[in-house]
Amino acid sequence: MEAELADDGTPLIELDERHPEHALVTFLYREGDRPVDAVSVWEPCSWSGLEARRLRKLDGTDIWYLSWWVRRDLRCSYHFVVRYADGTESAEPDPLAAHRELEDWPPKGEDSILVMPEAPAHDWMEDRPETPHGEMHALTFRSSILGNERPVWVHTPAGFSRDVDPYPFVVIFDGVEWHSAPGILDRLIAAGAIPPVVAILVNEIGLRNEELTCNPDFSRAMATELVPWLRDRFNLSDDPAKAALNGRSFGGLCSAWTALQHPEVFGNAFMQSGSCWMHPTVLRGYTDPAWNDRQPVGDDAKIPTVIDAFMTSERAPIRIFQECGNVENGPPPARIWQTFGNRWLHDILVLKGYDTHYREVVGGHDDAWWRGTFADGIRWIFAPFGGN
Repeated sequence: MEAELADDGTPLIELDERHPEHALVTFLYREGDRPVDAVSVWEPCSWSGLEARRLRKLDGTDIWYLSWWVRRDLRCSYHFVVRYADGTESAEPDPLAAHRELEDWPPKGEDSILVMPEAPAHDWMEDRPETPHGEMHALTFRSSILGNERPVWVHTPAGFSRDVDPYPFVVIFDGVEWHSAPGILDRLIAAGAIPPVVAILVNEIGLRNEELTCNPDFSRAMATELVPWLRDRFNLSDDPAKAALNGRSFGGLCSAWTALQHPEVFGNAFMQSGSCWMHPTVLRGYTDPAWNDRQPVGDDAKIPTVIDAFMTSERAPIRIFQECGNVENGPPPARIWQTFGNRWLHDILVLKGYDTHYREVVGGHDDAWWRGTFADGIRWIFAPFGGN
């Protein structure tokens, strides 16, 4: 049994023809040398309480288990929270997970991934040995507007030259040097799916709650300091139609907000689970537990900042690729939830006549699908300039 699990990986997935849309998934955890008091599984899709997440110990063994019925087309990350007998707790990936992927966000580590049998394939995530790789350049960006500095990484495509037509480019928020985007871009370019594209990975330096939440100074720094600073040295296009912003969660919010504020620089926004619920009063509840304990009864309902901005402004010359998980019921204290906020913004974009694409993915607020669908949004934006 142990050798089988090591070969096939976990969780166990059992199909039953009586349940054509679901399968029985069994999470397994084996104790090591340290005695364990409790084990629970955590993922961003079920929104189950603690008791529903607890694994049970199989009598007479060191094996803990939990079975759930799960949609056959779901892809999600998960991990175990282990409470040891000495009172300490630890969040741990599944050591026997059949699928593991490197996280795009700090800290650098591996995600355990549950991939159900009918989950869409993430073909562009798969390494292709024959793919020519671009080059990563580590720089430090100093902003006078923000009064700070941060690491940025610029990924130039294979065969990069300053003697050719300027390159399309994408600015990616929450950037880290091991981000999956450069590898995906390399594969897309090698396959002829998009033209050569430069990627700019902007680090969040621990300020994402302040800078990525519709902060006009941050957006201005990206448009008037970062891009001009990099344009000459990396031969970046000055055509807004060939410039994109991408991010996840607050990064997706910032992408749409910044493009709306600076369409003269950025002609495209690629939102992945953009935090469309964000309003300063709600953000305060998200970051301040004491404020979060307040009851909302009697409070004015606030229109989220990015939705209000698009509602009250003239249509800007930008294109928006927008996607969201269909079970993103959070985060508290956002009262319209992530999925509903994205639907609301999409309705506004359609009514305003924007060139936009919207879809919902079977999943939660989760890097497990953001990584794989990155290729789709990039193709939608850049394929018209040379892809097939």
